[in-house]
Amino acid sequence: DFDEIEKQEYENPSGYSVTLPADWALSAETEESSSFISPDGTVALDISNELGGMEYYSLTEIGDMLTRELMDQLFASAKADSTAATNSSYRRTIRGADLDGGEISAVLYISEPFVAVRYYLLFLIDADQSRALSDVVDGVIDSFTVTQDQDQVYQLMRERAEAREEAEAAAEQEESGL
Repeated sequence: DFDEIEKQEYENPSGYSVTLPADWALSAETEESSSFISPDGTVALDISNELGGMEYYSLTEIGDMLTRELMDQLFASAKADSTAATNSSYRRTIRGADLDGGEISAVLYISEPFVAVRYYLLFLIDADQSRALSDVVDGVIDSFTVTQDQDQVYQLMRERAEAREEAEAAAEQEESGL
């Protein structure tokens, strides 16, 4: 039960926080993503954010596209189980055999708090643990919170776009030998 386990709070500079089991370790962190793993390796969580992309697709269309990609890339055979969608969130569970033949479950959760701003949570769970950990997955998803207001998030989008443009210009100058 998620309410009864020891927890840790994780806050990312990209403007979100989430509550996780205390024994899950941060395994990677970038400006746009964070990855966690349980001590026994049976659960992996990747959280990423997309600021400013694909606003021409509905949240359900994006979720369905990602479901197909996950099924193609992570599973040898899979079945997309349940889907739940609102105007600002999408959740899908996929179960099946991974490429090595082991049984896994994937839970994809997408939060779209503002236009063109999305946060993705992807849980990969050993199938033997998926039922036992469903309450933990629900608790983590329920705890996910955007910690910045819309203006702050859009400012971050502008800063990232400017930084990408500057990096691309510098790379072009370097390539041309200037």
